[in-house]
Amino acid sequence: MHAFPERSVLGIFLMALLMLSACASGPAERFYVLEAVTAPAPVRPQPTDGFVIGIGRIEIPAYLNRPQIVTRVQTNELKLNEYALWAEPLEHAVSRVMALDLAALTGTVVEIDPWRRARRVAYRISAKLERLDGVPGGEAVLDVQWVLEDVRREVPPITRDTHLVRPVGKGEFSSLAQAYSELIADFSREVAQEFARLPR
Repeated sequence: MHAFPERSVLGIFLMALLMLSACASGPAERFYVLEAVTAPAPVRPQPTDGFVIGIGRIEIPAYLNRPQIVTRVQTNELKLNEYALWAEPLEHAVSRVMALDLAALTGTVVEIDPWRRARRVAYRISAKLERLDGVPGGEAVLDVQWVLEDVRREVPPITRDTHLVRPVGKGEFSSLAQAYSELIADFSREVAQEFARLPR
């Protein structure tokens, strides 16, 4: 007589366990990377006699110094996306992609923080990102203050403020990562144009 109630209780218990398990697992985390964008050089590359362009510190805003991808909801509101994560610290990603883009654009060896090694650094680029955010289906924005120096000569450094915007495709965060990569490529083209004006 008591078998049926026992089975009912057991069934409810198992169903509750399954529901708890489903809730605990949640959405799967996905990881994204920035990639260099291949583009033709804006000017003919000039030989640099074995010298190196060194990428110095690339500062990013504190709100981006986290693994979660940050998207802008409103002018003064941001959203941390817990399941859309950067595969590497964003500061490192920006430096890595800049080095690859600049090397392709200038035909010059570009290294990140080469001062730790015995390399002949002739030019140094450093930057401070004021803004790098966007939203899928909207726009991505890059605001950056940067300095390009000829470290061999007593000449004033080139200092610039750059504002760049790219459309972001609809869909997942891969479209946002692609837009960020394109923004960094646009920024690298601007640096390459200024680099072409420096004496060799």
